[in-house]
Amino acid sequence: MKTNTPFLKRILTTVLVVASFSFASAQDDKVAFTNRTNSVVNKKPLSFEIEYTAKKTRDITLELKNPKTNKWVAGKTIKVKKGSGKITMKLNTKDQFVDGSHYQIGVSIRPAGTTWKENINIDVIKPFTIGKTDVASELIDKVSFVNTPTSIDSGKSAMFEVQYSATEDREINLEIKDPKTNKWIAGSLKKVEKGTGVVKMKVWSKDGIPQGEGKQIIVSIRPVGSTWKEIINKQVVKQVSIK
Repeated sequence: MKTNTPFLKRILTTVLVVASFSFASAQDDKVAFTNRTNSVVNKKPLSFEIEYTAKKTRDITLELKNPKTNKWVAGKTIKVKKGSGKITMKLNTKDQFVDGSHYQIGVSIRPAGTTWKENINIDVIKPFTIGKTDVASELIDKVSFVNTPTSIDSGKSAMFEVQYSATEDREINLEIKDPKTNKWIAGSLKKVEKGTGVVKMKVWSKDGIPQGEGKQIIVSIRPVGSTWKEIINKQVVKQVSIK
């Protein structure tokens, strides 16, 4: 029996294209914590704001776990329709939540009626702290960009997300500089409380952020009311393009 090679090639190509299209479409389903805080006050219920994009009707599941024991502490599933939006999800337990810095909180999006095995996209915060704990000894003063910037748009201002941990109340300073002239272009200063979290920082320049290559963006953490001389930790991103 003869095989119609061109015909088979067309079939295989069509199958691969359909499979690739289905996979690409699935990747458009996204879910994330709107405010990525690493600690919350111990009160019932625990409330979280979630943002999502769904290609069709999906389940969004929020789970609180103890990763050390791999045990589930609390969870909630909400069905959402096709589209994008924000929802508030609340976690509750029969008894009070136990204070601790050993938790992991995760949110996932998956086809309606399925299990964690079919998760399409997830966002996890670990470690996650509930209530008052002796975390000072576990913390270090550290700061970094959530997404390391390689290019930004020129204009009056620019927005950045910064994650930090602070052993006490600190100041986070963010600035854009031209290393060739050592001149300051734009900056922002924000006070944060002891603990960990993510903050949005908007830098602004009266004369505007000019276009150019090879700029630097620096984020640092230091004692409240101090100067660059007292910087404890910093992240410097070099060769940033301003378009």
